[in-house]
Order: sequence, then structure tokens, then C-alpha cells
Amino acid sequence: MTIHYGEDHHNWKGDEVSYSALHIWVRRHKEPVAVCEHCGEDQKLELANRSHEYRRDLDDWLWLCRTCHRAFDAKTHCKRGHLLSGDNLKVKLRTGRNRDSTSRICRTCDRERERLRQQELRRREKSA
Repeated sequence: MTIHYGEDHHNWKGDEVSYSALHIWVRRHKEPVAVCEHCGEDQKLELANRSHEYRRDLDDWLWLCRTCHRAFDAKTHCKRGHLLSGDNLKVKLRTGRNRDSTSRICRTCDRERERLRQQELRRREKSA
């Protein structure tokens, strides 16, 4: 029996892969580095998508430390690739024990979450 990998596998989705599955694929195929590609710090590294288009292109990915990765993503796009500026940016003040902070929320993703939540509520009402 032959084991099929990559494009030969029956579940291969090409560029239609999920966010987490794409990160797993890149982690397996992109050569790891010892230090952050931005600041040069020797810390735990994460994969960051350079273009925010989440393509299966190894040159479009960077190994960044958590600090640089957060700063890189926070500047431009949400995790689904929507631009975080102007009318698409909602800033929310979060207060908690021992800290106050702000979060940047993508309005496009926020509307989609609400649409799906309402759809689920209607589905539950019909089945009740």
C-alpha cells in the first residue's frame, strides 16, 4: 500500500486549506531559523504571513518572535487578512483586575460572527 502525501493525497485542498492547516504545512516545509527574522532575538518563534493573504508560498512566511509577530499583525490586518484601519477598525477598551488594555477588532469579522450567531439562534428557535 502506498502512502500519499501533499498534492497526491485525496484530502489535499491546495490554496483552499484552513488557517491552522496552512500553518502546520508551512511549519513542516519552511526551514527553521534560530533567531527572529526581524529583531534577531533568540526567543520562541512563530510563523507570520508577510502578505496577510495566507498562500501556500514559503517565501511569504517569516519566523518572528511573539513580540514582533504581534506588532507586525496589529499594524495592518486581522488574522483573516482584512485591513485594520478606518471604518473596518473598532477599538475596544478592556478593563480587568490589575490591567487595562485595548483590543483592535476587525468590523468585517465582527459582523460575520454576529451574522453566524443570529443564524444559529434562528436555527435553534425553529427546532424547539
